Amino acid sequence: MNEQRLTEKQFWALGGLAVLSPLLRLLPGRACWLSGSGAWLSCLAAMAPLAGFAVLLHPVRRKGPLGPQLSHRGRVGQVVLALLTLWFWIYGGVLLRSGAARFVTAMNVFRGWLPYGILLLLMAVPAALHGPKPLFRAAEFFLPVLTAALALTLIAAVGLMDWSSLKAIPKPGKLLHGAVPLWNLGCGMLFYSAFFHTGEAPKLRKQLRWLLRLCLTAAAICAAAAGMLGAEVTAKLSQPFFVLLRNLSLSDALERFEALIVGMWVLPDFAMLAMLLLLSRETAKLAAKKPGRMFVLPGALVMLLFASVLGKTAFRLTLWSEQIVPIATLALTISVTVFLLLPKKR
Repeated sequence: MNEQRLTEKQFWALGGLAVLSPLLRLLPGRACWLSGSGAWLSCLAAMAPLAGFAVLLHPVRRKGPLGPQLSHRGRVGQVVLALLTLWFWIYGGVLLRSGAARFVTAMNVFRGWLPYGILLLLMAVPAALHGPKPLFRAAEFFLPVLTAALALTLIAAVGLMDWSSLKAIPKPGKLLHGAVPLWNLGCGMLFYSAFFHTGEAPKLRKQLRWLLRLCLTAAAICAAAAGMLGAEVTAKLSQPFFVLLRNLSLSDALERFEALIVGMWVLPDFAMLAMLLLLSRETAKLAAKKPGRMFVLPGALVMLLFASVLGKTAFRLTLWSEQIVPIATLALTISVTVFLLLPKKR
């Protein structure tokens, strides 16, 4: 995506905004299920493997965006680009279905997931058609708003937490197991962002700084949920973050402010979906050697179709959201990165 260069601030702003979509959906429930009340420690422990992947990806990023690099790898590179296009569409379908299920359950606005999914696509498709620059610039404005909302949530939770429940340190196996969800999210976001081009050479310290903020944010969310609701209850709830919000109040004038924050769930979902459409637009363009804009609308339709056949039962939706997507994301990000590190055949 060389036609519109981005600033470093815009680059990491969209990453921080988009990652909130899977982060608030999977954490703290998934982390507490894996490592109990020590989930916040697992989030901090995830920094080590995330830093390792950043170091592995950095030499690849210094060569330029990943899309053109793959297109220069012959037929194998073309196949990888096609597979990535398909994966971005599948992931978009999972995001549509799971994000809609979360929104409908929390807000009870729609009777089904389809209206929310269509509205989300109506916002994401024009953003993808206009290219990355407007979306990344918008993220600069949206991210501080969501950061402030999360800060309010954590401040309100401090006085209601049972701090003694957070003192238990899980065994090393459970500690590392609980770090896997955040490891997956961070690796995926670093990999996706490597397809975009900034106006300056990528710096490893900025990647590590972004990862540290991600780990600290995830640790704070897990600690607040485990301290207020208990790790066992948090692990069993389908929407633990929303339940946490419903039990918070900052003052008599600002009680039950979950509607404000839940309404802003739309922004991360929109950012993540638009980014996936942009990524699939780029990979499909390079794989088929045709204009990328022509793949945006078909990609959105594939996402909607896959979402419609995905979540007929809660078990299938959970299977895709918590197991298939994380495993596939790690496999793709690491394997493609290693592939690009290999020397080209003459």
